Amino acid sequence: MPHSRSGAGSDNRPPADADPDSDGWTHAEEIAQGTDPFVDDRGQDLDGDGLVTEVEFALGTQPDNPDTDDDGLSDGEEDADHSGTMDIGETDPLLWDTDGDGISDSEDASPLEIGQENALDTTGMTEPLIL
Repeated sequence: MPHSRSGAGSDNRPPADADPDSDGWTHAEEIAQGTDPFVDDRGQDLDGDGLVTEVEFALGTQPDNPDTDDDGLSDGEEDADHSGTMDIGETDPLLWDTDGDGISDSEDASPLEIGQENALDTTGMTEPLIL
């Protein structure tokens, strides 16, 4: 039987609350997000969407999926300034339809504008403002 490290699980994996790569995220958080818990990948763009892992964690997007909300815009396009926060003028990388009019952000001619009628919108509704 292999010798177990102090604090490690019976199969020699680190405990869920450990941070084996010292990048600020626990083993469990990294497994849940699809990142490598043994590599400090804060500054890496694992999915090629223009956002580094640290920004993806701040936004709540998936670092291994370039379009977390499947709306046709990459997470990096939606967080255009790559700040890790949703700013005025940016669509939400966690919502397929940021303004709630039933049209995906990539297909919506005015995904953030107040009261704009949209030629693609067949509901007849105008678009509410969501910041």
